[in-house]
Amino acid sequence: MTVKDMYDEAFNAFLSAGYAPKEAYTRLLVTIFDKVMYVPAEADGYYDDPVYRAAAAEAVKAFDIKAAGKDKYDYLGDLYAERVLTAEEARKKGIFLTPPAAVSFMCRSVIPKAREMSERENRPIRILDPACGTGRFLIEANKQCPEAELLGVDSDITMVRTAIVNMYLFLDVNTKVRILHADSLKHETDLITENGRRNWRFANYWEECIQKMLPMEEGSTL
Repeated sequence: MTVKDMYDEAFNAFLSAGYAPKEAYTRLLVTIFDKVMYVPAEADGYYDDPVYRAAAAEAVKAFDIKAAGKDKYDYLGDLYAERVLTAEEARKKGIFLTPPAAVSFMCRSVIPKAREMSERENRPIRILDPACGTGRFLIEANKQCPEAELLGVDSDITMVRTAIVNMYLFLDVNTKVRILHADSLKHETDLITENGRRNWRFANYWEECIQKMLPMEEGSTL
């Protein structure tokens, strides 16, 4: 079984349990995250649902954490684009997953300049992706520059959740990385305002973001 097949089989476990594609994908993210972080089953409210518990057990059988971590490829992004995201939703939300070859090329173009700036200013290398999606650029940036500090921003909560899971799968535990749920085109940084607090809420609290992985209505906020 290839690594791609492994992701597909884990996803199929939730579809077979009767979940719609979006809900199946969200529950797959929760299951992978729990396995990566060794979260005990009783610690997650999802496990109170016997249907989810059975589907998660099947997904876990199919999913090899070590194989996924070694590959360091965004199969979750491919899965979401191919089997969950509709063309209309992609157009409406402006979601486009950059091809791996383009990601690699752009990182090779940017990282040397980031290194130069870091040396000139005597500070750590910092790389920002203002529309990080599932974290593809951050994953590749980490491959090419493991010492860099990474920040990803995205306005779509499913993208944010996927990026967080990918970071846990692929990056060393000592890597400094933050994934922020916000709109980088109209970002509010004033923490005194409601919008500012909402935008920055998940900048440093990955666990809180994961714990709130519940189905969301269109237009709702966390």
